[in-house]
Amino acid sequence: MGAAAKNVNDSELSPRRDDSMSPPSSLSSKRSVSKSHVDVRATTQKRRSGKRVSSSNPFAAFAHLFFEEKGKDRVHRLNGLLYIVQFILAVLQEASPAVKRAVPVDFTFTLPLTGWLQAVIAVFTFKLPKTQGKVQGYYSDKRTMTMDFVLENVYFSGLLLFQAAYFKYGHKFRAIPPLEIILVFFPYYVIRPFFPKTSFRASMKNDKEKSKENRDFMNTNLKFIKPFYVLAKHVQGYGLNYLLYANAVPAEHSRTIRVLLLLGGWGTTIAMFLHTLKFKGYLSPRASMLLYTGSFPLFIFGYFWMGGLAIQNPAIALVVLLGVPINFLHVRVQQAYQIAAFLAVRHIANA
Repeated sequence: MGAAAKNVNDSELSPRRDDSMSPPSSLSSKRSVSKSHVDVRATTQKRRSGKRVSSSNPFAAFAHLFFEEKGKDRVHRLNGLLYIVQFILAVLQEASPAVKRAVPVDFTFTLPLTGWLQAVIAVFTFKLPKTQGKVQGYYSDKRTMTMDFVLENVYFSGLLLFQAAYFKYGHKFRAIPPLEIILVFFPYYVIRPFFPKTSFRASMKNDKEKSKENRDFMNTNLKFIKPFYVLAKHVQGYGLNYLLYANAVPAEHSRTIRVLLLLGGWGTTIAMFLHTLKFKGYLSPRASMLLYTGSFPLFIFGYFWMGGLAIQNPAIALVVLLGVPINFLHVRVQQAYQIAAFLAVRHIANA
């Protein structure tokens, strides 16, 4: 997850549109008009943001968030609203059997599908700054995220979509063994190269990403995000894939998988919504960051909840845990280990 850019005015997340102006007659007037144009847009944005934050009417804020814009941006907002409604209902279903009886709809697949579509729509909707130096822009209180980070989100939300589909419709993937093997064991080596890669380290080192008052706070959170990401990659990513591949998830653990998929939705799609709320002034940078990193204990709890599956499948658990330290070695070593993991899990599945 990771894009340093020059200190340009890229803090406005706006739909793609033609903002070109008639060229002035001289270089100085061109600069003046351009600066004036930027200042007007910045002033307008500032006024709007101030109104949003100070508004005490939640209905007006809701309408502004999801129904104000037209065109491509409206598609993105309405799809985001659809995702949030599904997410809330899915959480309530897991928390209360009464809600599940009242709303007998299975969101296991439709929720991550909507989340993945949200990321794809964002790529074609917003005019975002290009990445320079692999800084993400997400962990910044001075600018918006970069296009590379949004494209990365397409990849990661796609991984979550695959897991949900594999959990629900595993037999369809088993009918195409090469595709199943690639998606279960080698997504980071076959599919990942087609997407940009940003850097936690670059985001930490680039002080232009963060204001002085929030720099230490943001960097401290980043120090926790990187190791957590590696843990999640192997436990929730590879671990769940291996268990499903080996057909080692009994019916009584279905709820565990559903909860993990919900948590994955928070980490991929809801996380992007938090950035939107921060950008529009509804959340402070610190509150936005804490709502993201503050969910990590829930993920850890979910991994402990997987303990029952680990006890039932100690060999798979060992393969998963060994992969965590190997993640920090050379990529060739990681690839070799994934081949060994594939052979080991296939042997377990066929035993």
